[in-house]
Amino acid sequence: MTNDGQPIFHYELREDGRYRKEDIMFTVKVDPATRTVNVVMTGFWDVKTVDEYEHALLRARAALSQAKGRIYWCIDGRHLPVQSMDVIERVQALRARMRATGDDVYALVFAPGLAAMQAKRVASREEIFTSAEEANAWLAQQHAADTASA
Repeated sequence: MTNDGQPIFHYELREDGRYRKEDIMFTVKVDPATRTVNVVMTGFWDVKTVDEYEHALLRARAALSQAKGRIYWCIDGRHLPVQSMDVIERVQALRARMRATGDDVYALVFAPGLAAMQAKRVASREEIFTSAEEANAWLAQQHAADTASA
């Protein structure tokens, strides 16, 4: 978060459905009130993009790490085409590192098809949805259950 409370990582979609910057392959929006991170991924990635993505996720996690509690991630890959094996392997390794360093809750959103099958194959502790609304509703339920049991 910036000092004025604005998200650090947020790029608006233009009316034509494209991102403001043509080279943006993902957006990351942090909501400190709900400890939620919303990620939207798009485009065909290369290894450099995965490295930038990892850096953005780590910054988002750091922004929420001052307070105790789990972080709730909604990762929307509906606009992500099937990726190369080197990208898939790097993202898998990133997900493993992220899970190993925290007790966070992950909801993955994918359109039905090959990309969703890729996600299901590599998902272990994540729930998979076909809409961001469903994913965020599930995350809100998880957050409410965690808050009630604390």
